[in-house]
Amino acid sequence: MLNDSLVIDAYRHQFLVATPDTDVIEIATNLVTYHIGSIPVIDKDDKILGIITRTDLLRVMVNEARIERWA
Repeated sequence: MLNDSLVIDAYRHQFLVATPDTDVIEIATNLVTYHIGSIPVIDKDDKILGIITRTDLLRVMVNEARIERWA
């Protein structure tokens, strides 16, 4: 059964987002601090460019890869 909440209600809350310029360590810190699995990446016009996940960050650590290599 669907909840009675509306999308507009969700926009009343603050959301954690990143920009292409956000440091990876800041994203990782926020994922751990707020116990979340992913953060949307937005541009200056608030358009979603993608999502970075815990798995993405682990892949970077394990492969010693740069994010640009798997974008």
